[in-house]
Amino acid sequence: MRVELVTVGDELLIGDTINGNAAWLGQALTRIGVTVARSVVVGDTLGEITSAITTALAAADAVILTGGLGPTYDDRTRDALAELAGVPLVRDAGIEKALRDRADRFGVPLRPMALRMADLPEGAVVLPNPAGSAPGMRMAHTGGVIYALPGVPYEMQAIMTETVLAELDTGSAPAVTTLRTAGLWESVIATRLAPVEATDGIAIAYLPDPGEVRIRITAVDTAALDKAVTHIRRLLGHTVYGTGSESLVGVVQALLEQRGQTVAVAESLTGGLLGAELSTLPGSSSTYLGGVTAYATPLKARLLGVSE
Repeated sequence: MRVELVTVGDELLIGDTINGNAAWLGQALTRIGVTVARSVVVGDTLGEITSAITTALAAADAVILTGGLGPTYDDRTRDALAELAGVPLVRDAGIEKALRDRADRFGVPLRPMALRMADLPEGAVVLPNPAGSAPGMRMAHTGGVIYALPGVPYEMQAIMTETVLAELDTGSAPAVTTLRTAGLWESVIATRLAPVEATDGIAIAYLPDPGEVRIRITAVDTAALDKAVTHIRRLLGHTVYGTGSESLVGVVQALLEQRGQTVAVAESLTGGLLGAELSTLPGSSSTYLGGVTAYATPLKARLLGVSE
């Protein structure tokens, strides 16, 4: 299945808000075997929203929109969907009741503007929002399906987890893992792994971070993935320090614990950053004794015995 993402909001275009929704959706959909073919960001303009949906539907089986479902007049996703389908907006009695009940529970008056969230394009199916007030919706159009979800991240994630992911699950998710490396540049790693990249059914992505490179390996099945990982480990040796979400400091701490060893640091130009890293994880007091940050040359000589 091919899916395209459309995230709506002027705040995303001008950089006031980072588009974390697209990142979360890409990861969640990839895990269930859905191909995210394209992701676009548009502003709170009716024409831009309808144009983006039309373009996405021409190439995808489903489109997921986030944003523009709130109560204010710059929330135009509902209007765009109605215009696209050529149908009116209709008030959903169930949503209206839920909004009124929610306001009563919080002891606040329900503003008339808030009832905009109960207006849906005629024929749209409500997707309950267990984490907030603005519901999502599902609407079939031109041979595809549109999922419109709130832009608030935890609300979007709740609706996706409760409803949408199950509807889109292909049952054919690829086998994926991540190896974490330190000590080699991305270009050096890629050169060494050329034989693995040439293997049918294997895709490799290089994700550089400060001080390390993550290697994401995708394979057609678990057997092919295990074989590729074994090959990569053989080619890179001790450069591979961990997998998945492991961190370098976490691996170091685990090794120190296994060996019954401790570490202390003397720092200068790092300004204490090494000690800060070594003390971040729970249980670090059993492996990290402490450190001295001596920045000025006289302090290095007096506190640490460094030659002038």
